[in-house]
Amino acid sequence: MTWALGLEYLRVLLSAPVLGTFVFIWFASRYREDIHEILHRLRRLKVPGGELETQPQEPAPPPSVPPELKTLAGDSDELRAEKLKATLWEFNYLNLFFARSTQMVLDWLANLKTPATVALYHAFWSPIINEEQRQTILTVLDSHELVRVDANGLISITQKARDYLEFRGPLPPIGVSASAAGTSHATVS
Repeated sequence: MTWALGLEYLRVLLSAPVLGTFVFIWFASRYREDIHEILHRLRRLKVPGGELETQPQEPAPPPSVPPELKTLAGDSDELRAEKLKATLWEFNYLNLFFARSTQMVLDWLANLKTPATVALYHAFWSPIINEEQRQTILTVLDSHELVRVDANGLISITQKARDYLEFRGPLPPIGVSASAAGTSHATVS
């Protein structure tokens, strides 16, 4: 390739039509949402040789409930199976999400004969877990609806937590992986 041919290619690439096309594509992609909003609000557009007028669009109706769900009187077997599958996914997630200290606190709360108070919880776990982590553990357990903290400061364990603990099985000793300890991990397909 000679210099003259290279300069000729450069002259073609820097010509007004090619540069204009690239600038237009860049502008349209950069301001796509803004252009869409402007065009959506346009009602009348005058162009040489005529005028274009659009009708305002009606908002889309809300999606309707599928007929299969309308006819459900209570939980069908299929719906119960889907709920079970969702619960198994959640419990597998909790197995991965909860730190060991959170698992230990949940076991401790489940093994108590009566609900613990927040003060007892903090007093019992203060030598092992720092205050910020203790509060985080309580918040996490509450947000996953495994414990409830009432206005009197009582921490009660929920049925969901008991189901989760039954699913999880005993906590393996420190230094032993969950699979080596035989902890139950159900698979969901």
